[in-house]
Amino acid sequence: SEDVKRMAAERAELDAKSPWTVGRMLRQKETYIVALCIGCCALFGGGFMGTNVLRMLAMGVEIPTAVNLMMMTAGFACIASYFFGVVDGKFGPRIGILLVQLFAVAACVLSAMANGMGSFPCLVIGLMLGGCVIGGAANFLTSLVIEYWGVANFKRAYGVIYPIHQIPGSMGTLVIEDIIAIFAMVILSTIAVSQSISGFALAER
Repeated sequence: SEDVKRMAAERAELDAKSPWTVGRMLRQKETYIVALCIGCCALFGGGFMGTNVLRMLAMGVEIPTAVNLMMMTAGFACIASYFFGVVDGKFGPRIGILLVQLFAVAACVLSAMANGMGSFPCLVIGLMLGGCVIGGAANFLTSLVIEYWGVANFKRAYGVIYPIHQIPGSMGTLVIEDIIAIFAMVILSTIAVSQSISGFALAER
C-alpha cells in the first residue's frame, strides 16, 4: 500500500542520515558492553541446553525424567519471556537484563552444586532458572539497542552488535562440553562472574 511505501521511504531516509557508521560503532565501549552482555547469555544458553541431558544421565537421572525436565525448562523459558517483557516495559531493559544476569549466576551456582553433590533439587531449580535466562534474554538485544541508540539508528547499531554478540554465543556448547568434565566448577563460576560483571556494567551505564 501507499502507507507502507511511505513508511519504508521514511525509514530509509532516517537510516541514510544516521551518524552511527560501522567505524563509529566499533569505537564505542557501549557496543561491546551490550554485545558481551547478550553474548554471555547466548553462551550460557547454548552450553546449558546442549549439555543438560548428558549431565543428568551422568547423575543417574533416567532418560524419560531427563526429557520431562527439559520440557519443563522450555516451559519456564516461555513464561520468563513474557515476564521479562513486562519488566522491560515497566522498568527498562537495563534493569531487565540485570535480573536475567542474576538468574544466570544463580543457575550456574545451582548447576555446579548439582554436579558436585548429586543434588536433584539443585538440578531442578537450576533448570528452572536456566530456562528463565534463555527465555528472558531473548527480549533484550533489540530493546537495549533502542535504549542506547534510538529507533532512528536501530538498523545501523543492530547490524554491528548482532554479529559481535554471536562470537561468545557460538562457543557455548564447545566450551562447556569440552571442559566441564574436568573443570565444571571453574567454568560455571567463570560464566557466573562474566554474567554479573557485564550485567552490572550495563546497569551502571
